[in-house]
Amino acid sequence: MRSKFLIFVEKISKFISKIYIPSYGKKSTRERYYTLLQLQIGLQTGEFMEGDLILTKTKGWLSNLFLGKWTHAAILIDEDAVIEAVTDGGVKETPLIQFIMGKDHICVMRPKLRYNKDTMIEQARRYKGLDYDWTFSDGNKIYCSELYRLSLGKPKWLPTIRRFGSNTLAPTDLRKNENLKVLLET
Repeated sequence: MRSKFLIFVEKISKFISKIYIPSYGKKSTRERYYTLLQLQIGLQTGEFMEGDLILTKTKGWLSNLFLGKWTHAAILIDEDAVIEAVTDGGVKETPLIQFIMGKDHICVMRPKLRYNKDTMIEQARRYKGLDYDWTFSDGNKIYCSELYRLSLGKPKWLPTIRRFGSNTLAPTDLRKNENLKVLLET
């Protein structure tokens, strides 16, 4: 049974997401295209690969108040797309250009430990269509950084942290994890 607080947070979050239009910060369209180009060149040269984690920061979102610098996580699935869990559509594949255009900062990371990227991407795709988990505690729904953790098979080196009455994993927790190496940070 969900607490009254979590039900309240879910209702407020849904309300704000319908009326709030995010500001895109200070990054110009040219800078965003440059970031996209960096990612695409990195994929061609092998610097980045399918299965890499992309953390993002966008100014103006409610999540900035309590999640820290990094507010969203997605999985790079090929040179043209990511898979992510978002408030307006749940788990879905998003074109890379659309994904990058609304972001002020990105951080590309990869596990230092061995993992099978094909199995990870296949697992992530199995979650497509699931609704977004507004309460971070519903076992039948999913949120962005949880998608990454579940796609890797819930590794022990990627633990959840107790907050707001639930065990969660925020994008900022991923950035701080010593078992993930930073490949690019803008």
